[in-house]
Amino acid sequence: MVQDLPKQPWSAGSAAAQQQRDQLARFWLAAPEDLLPSLWASPLGEATKALVRQLTPASVFTPEQVNLRNAIGARLQAGFQAPCAIQLLMANWLYSPPG
Repeated sequence: MVQDLPKQPWSAGSAAAQQQRDQLARFWLAAPEDLLPSLWASPLGEATKALVRQLTPASVFTPEQVNLRNAIGARLQAGFQAPCAIQLLMANWLYSPPG
């Protein structure tokens, strides 16, 4: 579990780097459901939207990112009423290029 500790701080305003895509995904997966609307309207939501807009059909993901996206997809098979469905969708968008 120690390897999951952050090595340096990050900010929502500069979340354009690949590692920050991962940090935002982890953030959304852990976000409290009752705070999602206000978090989405915050700089964190704006950073997420900016990273999603950067994706193209040619975007490349690490094997870990693909595994996470696949695991999220498997959980979403339970439907949008399943626990954490909104958090899963928010994280999944970060790894879902158009097309």
